[in-house]
Amino acid sequence: MDNKQLVNAYKENISEGLFNLVAFLGFDTEEMTASGCEVKTADGRVLLDFLGSFGALNHGHLHPKVVNAVKEKLSSMGLSSKVLLNGDQARLAKKLADLTPGNLCYSFFSNSGTEAVEAAIKFAKARTGRQGIVHTAGSYHGKSLGSLSAAGRESFRKAFEPLLPSFSSIEFDDIDALKNAMESKPAAFIVEPVQGEAGVRVPRKGYLAAAREITEEAGVLLIADEVQTGIGRTGKLFACEHDGIQPDILCLAKSLGGGLMPIGATVATADVWSLFDENPLLHSSTFGGNHIACAAAIAALDAAVEEDFSRNAELMGTKLMDGLREIDSSLVLDIRGQGLLVGVQFKNSDVASIIMSGLANDGIMIAYTLNNPEVIRLEPPLVVNESQIDRFLECFAKALKSTEDLLSELE
Repeated sequence: MDNKQLVNAYKENISEGLFNLVAFLGFDTEEMTASGCEVKTADGRVLLDFLGSFGALNHGHLHPKVVNAVKEKLSSMGLSSKVLLNGDQARLAKKLADLTPGNLCYSFFSNSGTEAVEAAIKFAKARTGRQGIVHTAGSYHGKSLGSLSAAGRESFRKAFEPLLPSFSSIEFDDIDALKNAMESKPAAFIVEPVQGEAGVRVPRKGYLAAAREITEEAGVLLIADEVQTGIGRTGKLFACEHDGIQPDILCLAKSLGGGLMPIGATVATADVWSLFDENPLLHSSTFGGNHIACAAAIAALDAAVEEDFSRNAELMGTKLMDGLREIDSSLVLDIRGQGLLVGVQFKNSDVASIIMSGLANDGIMIAYTLNNPEVIRLEPPLVVNESQIDRFLECFAKALKSTEDLLSELE
């Protein structure tokens, strides 16, 4: 299939709107090979990936440890029989119990982040016998019906309304609002430790600790959505560790699959899991927890720990944010982040779009945050090195300068 045929197939068989979006950003060519933080395209370019597939590539492209684990498993098992014992699923569940904070000890496996969140919502309702779910303004938890009910962007919600009842929104990083929300005795409070799609919003130190205390006192379950922040992204293996807290339910996905396999995990305490005692099939998934996905996830967790992704995220994140702050521009309103989840906020979404286009022309893969298009997300694989950070900063400074010149000419 040549590029013209590829474009036509996208327009006629996938989505013309999606093609137009990627074409606007300068990415209307086929990806051919990838390794680490680089992607080679059909037109011969080598792109530096500072998007990381929206957080699914913490390990970079084709991490050898994960690739080898998948290859090895393909020679012996594929989809689980679902009735015999699945050793890979058991090994992964045990590893998550060992690595996650506190006494989180049971795992349900699915195929994506939105499924992990959907399961968490169901578990919270079933365990408490209550319906209410409190979430935060600007949040993003997925696009299935339940997770979308906790979403913070109207354009994603409107076409599917009415969504599920008994969902209520409060401001993020607002302890008083959370206290007030507990008066209605909801089933759970679901929160991202760092809001990704809202524009990389990092709460004040102690917010999660206060949320844990408030929900515990109210008898309300705390769900931490770490689909994007988990597996080392923020400088800790799990972002809730920055405040030293343990949620009742932890949602993981994206980089849990090591950049190769789709997998989601809903990890919870024994108290939450007691709801499965009488009905172990209360919630299930045909493909969730299959041998290949679990093998990939085990290797992914091993690599993240052995190669200390969290430490590199902390070091390279500091270098990246320090470098960004040294670039003086009136177009930039704020630079914020934690580890290698970084947001750069511009005056408006038009300026952000021009900057992204300039970066794309210089071979940098980038995107805005879904719920706040004024913010460009910087989310490179956690294997990124100093020279790649330097390359990005050079291209970013160039894109800023050319945008300033363009806007000056238009005045």
